[in-house]
Amino acid sequence: FSKENNILYGIFRNTTLANSSDTSHAVCSYSIDSIREAFFQSIKRCLVDGKGYRGLGFISPDTHCVSNKNLNEINHDYCPDSDDRFFQYPIGGHRSLEQIEPIIELNENVNFTAIEIVSINNDVMILLGDDNGTLYTFHVSNMNEIDKQNFPSSMIIDLKLINKKPLLRNANLLVLTNNQVTMI
Repeated sequence: FSKENNILYGIFRNTTLANSSDTSHAVCSYSIDSIREAFFQSIKRCLVDGKGYRGLGFISPDTHCVSNKNLNEINHDYCPDSDDRFFQYPIGGHRSLEQIEPIIELNENVNFTAIEIVSINNDVMILLGDDNGTLYTFHVSNMNEIDKQNFPSSMIIDLKLINKKPLLRNANLLVLTNNQVTMI
């Protein structure tokens, strides 16, 4: 998540190719505003339009949505109180968030296990860690230049940039692997 840009980043893997040697990954970004809008539209569709299901099967039995609110009673910050039936029957459904094109696609035979995002002026630096102990670093403005650094026989579990303000050159990256913590 990038607080500066209000964007959520995600790493995706083509699971249909998970057992092949031609595995592809993508890093995508989604604005928090588009995520909020998708949640709002799901709530509106159920509570105002009466379409869809409530219950999420694994939490409580599914039941059809019933129109019991008007559009003036809900907004993007709508949260039911404990007297509302919505509280017992959460709204299910799937609303896709469209990402027209991934930020970057990588064809590496690894599993990406960690991500850290850094906003730098008008650019974004993305750091990815994998299950073979490789750290990938690239800038969104120049996808052709990817820096790789290896941490032998270690899965990278988490990445955390510290002291990134006021200047990035003063920052340190903590790399948590399955057997050590390294600061670079």
